[in-house]
Amino acid sequence: MVELDERKRAILCAVVEEYTRSAEPVGSEHPLVRDRLRVSPATIRSAMAGLEEMGLLTHPHTSAGRMPTDRGYRTYVDMLLDGEPLSSPDRQTIRRKIDDVAAEPTGAAGQAARVLASVTQYPSVVASPGLQNQIFRSLHLVPFGARKVLAVIATNSGTLRGQALDLPDDVEPEDLERLSGEIARWPRCWPARRDRGCGSQLEPRTVARNCRPAA
Repeated sequence: MVELDERKRAILCAVVEEYTRSAEPVGSEHPLVRDRLRVSPATIRSAMAGLEEMGLLTHPHTSAGRMPTDRGYRTYVDMLLDGEPLSSPDRQTIRRKIDDVAAEPTGAAGQAARVLASVTQYPSVVASPGLQNQIFRSLHLVPFGARKVLAVIATNSGTLRGQALDLPDDVEPEDLERLSGEIARWPRCWPARRDRGCGSQLEPRTVARNCRPAA
């Protein structure tokens, strides 16, 4: 966890809140920053530079003010934001609406965005994790032509990715079913970003070509 002294905490709060409001970089002489710290602009600039070295702030060009990075926003939310607990009715509403679509990952993500927007009264976006951060679970081969097969990958998050593949020779459906069953018994692969043996990307073509059972 990031360690911040009181000055850096106050500056990060001010920059996040003002940048969120105005979408403009925040300089060391901005009134909101000066009023919160009541120290010289040089002291504020030094603290801002420290926050930038920590990866919490950045700036679009040399003479511009600072704006939060993704890590800066996350630190603000996790450590500095004063949140209010949800009421019991809000918690029940969220649980009920998410439970209605929990079996379908895509539907659950969309419903989560709608519920979040309704509760917070802010626009909300929910994104699924990138394939490079997921773990390969299974590969299913489905024939749909004499020499064509649909390779479908399932990951630990419930994401499905399909890709049509051309085969060099005719393959019987029973052979594809047997191969899918054999793959299902292989040890689980590491996430693609950690293991090159299961493909540099979690794509059906790459996994089908590169994954091998453990010796």
